[in-house]
Amino acid sequence: MATSMVRAKPVTTSSAGHVPTKHWGIKHIGNRILLLGLIAAGNSVFIPFCKHYFDLDQFQSQLVDFAFYTAYYIGALLYSSMAHLGKGPCGEMGYKTKHRVRLAVLRARCGSHDHRR
Repeated sequence: MATSMVRAKPVTTSSAGHVPTKHWGIKHIGNRILLLGLIAAGNSVFIPFCKHYFDLDQFQSQLVDFAFYTAYYIGALLYSSMAHLGKGPCGEMGYKTKHRVRLAVLRARCGSHDHRR
């Protein structure tokens, strides 16, 4: 009986002596969940404002809330279908680069609003 010995790859360390990990994926998923929570929190403030400002009843304000979340869902479906076909706006980018671009666009849009009103 012949047994084959498999050699383990040597662990490479960075210049600081740290072993590289793959925790970046968890961090990016955590950032996504945080952003979705911030969107939900923003809607929970915005919907009562719309209810008061536009004199909406409870059903109408829930329709506005439903429209927001439906728009996010449809946008995600369109983006994922375009990405699946290879025709997405970020087709050649990697996962981390796409996530960084999305965060940069979100920051730019949030910073572009006039908060002095």
